[in-house]
This record gives sequence, C-alpha cells and structure tokens, in this order.
Amino acid sequence: MICDVDDGYVWVEEFWDRDEAIIYDYYGTLNPGDEFSFWLITEVDPGYVLDAEEKYWVPYPYLDPLIAWNWAYIWSEYTTDYRVSNNEDSEQTEIIAEADLKVSKTDTPDPGQNLYYDPVTNKFVYTYTITIANLGPSDAAKVVLTDTLPVDATFQRFGTLQDTQCYFRDDGTVFCLVGNDENNEGDPERGRLNVGSSSTVEIVVEADASAVDFLENCVEVMAIAEADFPFRPTDPIPPADFQDWRTPTPDPNLANNRFCEITSLVNPAVKVDKKVYVRRSPARGINRTTDGLTEAQRCAAYAADDILTLPGDELTYCYTITNEGDTWFHSVTLRDAPTTIVRTPTSNFAVAYPSQPLLRGTITVAGVGEAQTISIVTTESAKAVLAPKGVLDDYDHILIVRSFTVDFPSGGITFLGTNTARVDVIPSTKYSTPYPGIEPSGDC
Repeated sequence: MICDVDDGYVWVEEFWDRDEAIIYDYYGTLNPGDEFSFWLITEVDPGYVLDAEEKYWVPYPYLDPLIAWNWAYIWSEYTTDYRVSNNEDSEQTEIIAEADLKVSKTDTPDPGQNLYYDPVTNKFVYTYTITIANLGPSDAAKVVLTDTLPVDATFQRFGTLQDTQCYFRDDGTVFCLVGNDENNEGDPERGRLNVGSSSTVEIVVEADASAVDFLENCVEVMAIAEADFPFRPTDPIPPADFQDWRTPTPDPNLANNRFCEITSLVNPAVKVDKKVYVRRSPARGINRTTDGLTEAQRCAAYAADDILTLPGDELTYCYTITNEGDTWFHSVTLRDAPTTIVRTPTSNFAVAYPSQPLLRGTITVAGVGEAQTISIVTTESAKAVLAPKGVLDDYDHILIVRSFTVDFPSGGITFLGTNTARVDVIPSTKYSTPYPGIEPSGDC
C-alpha cells in the first residue's frame, strides 16, 4: 500500500492484493462481496497533551482536545451509492501524558579545580552535581526538584544551573523549577522538560561535620501543581511560573525519582615530636657542626627530651612532624615560643628531612626571636607537603631544625623546664579546602 499525506489527511494512493491493483492512482474497483483491510499506524507527539490547550486550533471547538478523533471516508465518483450513511466511520482515542522523570547525584569537585573527592575533611567545600532527565514518553510540565541538605553541610552557592530556577531557603532546603524547553510553537516554558532532555543543578556546600563519619544527601524530583508547591512570600521563584493552564505530568515510575548520595568524612591527624641537643658549647668545648653528620643524623644521634645547658650554649631543636591521618596536608606551620629562658636565634632553621627530593613548597619564617613561626606551603597545583601515613613513594613526616644561643640573666646551670610546640596544618588544596589549625603537641 502507498499512502499520500497532505495537510493532515492520508490518501490511499495504491493498494494491491497480491498482483492485482485494487486502488491505483487514488482510484480502484470493488466488486460485490470484496472486502479489504489495512493498518494505519500513527505516533502521538510527546508534547501533544501539554500543547492541546484552547489557544491551539482544533477542527471542532466542542471537542475535547485530549480526545483524538479519526475519521475514515470512502466514496465513488462514477458509481451511484444509494446508502452513504456507512461511507464514513470514526474512532476516538483518549491521549494521556506520562513522563518518567529520573534524578541522579554525585559529590564532585568545585568547577575549575583538579580535586579528588570522597572522603572529605571537615570544612571541605565540595559540589553536589544533580542531573534530572525525562525518559518519556511524554514531555513533562511543572517539574520540581527538592533537596534538603544535611544539617552538617552548609550551603555556599549555586554552581551551574542549566535551564533551571533554584533558590535556597533558610530551613536548609533547595527548591528548583527544572527545565525551560520549548513547546511545539517554539516558545520556552518554565518547568518544562521535554522527552529526551535533561538539566543539571550544582549545589556547593561546606562540610561542617568533625564528629560524624559521613553525610547523606537525598534529592527528589516530581511534577507538582502550584497548590502543592510550598510557596512563601520571600521566595524568589514567581508563583506565576506555576499558575498556568498546564497540569503536572503523571510519572509512571516513581522508583527513580529519588536519589541519595553518601559522602564519607575523615579528619586530619598530625603529631609533632620535639627534641633538643647541644650544637656548640664554648664552656664544654663541644662543636658538633664539624662532625660530618647531616642535621637529620645529628637529631637522631644527640637529641633528647631533657638536657642540661650553660649560658652561651647553642642549642638545636628538632621537630619531627608526622601526618597520622587519612588526608594530605597542603600546609604545615610550626609555632614554638617558650618563655622559660631568653634565647636569640643564631641561624635560620633548616629542613633536614626529606632532602632528596627537596621538600615541596615555599618555606617562610615570620616573627623575631622566640616568637618565630615556620611555614611550609605548596601551591594549589603542587603535590602535598605531607601524604597520609602509609602512602607509598611519598613523605608522611618532615624534620624541622632550629638553632638558638642560650642567654641566662645570671650564671649557673639551669633546667630549661617544659615547653610545648604547636603545629597547624591545612589539608592539601589538591584534595580539599582549608581546615582550621589543630594543636597536638610535643614536650621538651
């Protein structure tokens, strides 16, 4: 059979039964008792229901636009038909819309940063990337995304919003009117997501969860009416975007309307071990700078927790800083300002370990006298200063060495007493964002 489609009409141009032409060039012959049938298969446009509104033209105004009427006609131009009442027939088909909405979510890095995620650390800024898709078979109207953030995740901002209106409410909930696809007349409609299309929403949060092991965030997508949307006077999405002739599109599969993402958390752990040895002692004839050892070897050979010293002695302090946690360190800052004696730095500190390759990062010394602080910081793109313990081919500890000359107000042998060194760390920006200083200590 060959058909010709013209302005909504289907004309049977040719119809053959075996090798016999029943209809040819739009005309044919039916003998008494002949009966023939064929299938005419049509496809409903995915946007039919959404676009079948009174403003669109329908042949007969009294007809329901969601009822598809189909008429079939037959007539003869050369033979008189004395009973024309059965020359036409019609069929009514109700057209309904169904749209299978699907949502998925990942915890992804901030745009533009080459970061590795999950697990994350406290105060870590990361992004939830949410994808909403319409699997069909119909276009969907009034598509709404709801995301109640975990209580331990602080909203920062929105990232990419693809054809979507979103806002964050003070109760910790994100609402989005998803999609801005075109109807069959080419006009965009807020909250419309046509079949086969998708939208992306990025929500940037900061983890505020030093006492928990994971954050669970669940998101849900659905098509809802304006009466069911929890509008508040302060909401930035205008209710007018909902209040139109469209009805929410039913979803035949609710199993994929909700998705939960779990983000694991780890917390940095750092240890500082402080020891001291006499580098030079004029009164006792000690000069360990000529022994041919490296600073690391001297610290290992001579340094102890407790020593006795004399006025004029030069002391060397050895600080071994070890990463005992599960995350990389981008920055290490050492602070040690004891007040039991008066000391004057005689040399800048040295980093004695690791030496090959050279320690990563920029080393700075701030302050004067005993109040000096020593910082080692890498650039954002550099590898971390310290790797987690047990990571192969990377350093999990460093040794910082400082030298001072002891100057007592009065002569005699004096016990230095106990003082505490403090180290602050920032997890690597290759893996996370800044974390506030923590204060494990080592006594000397």
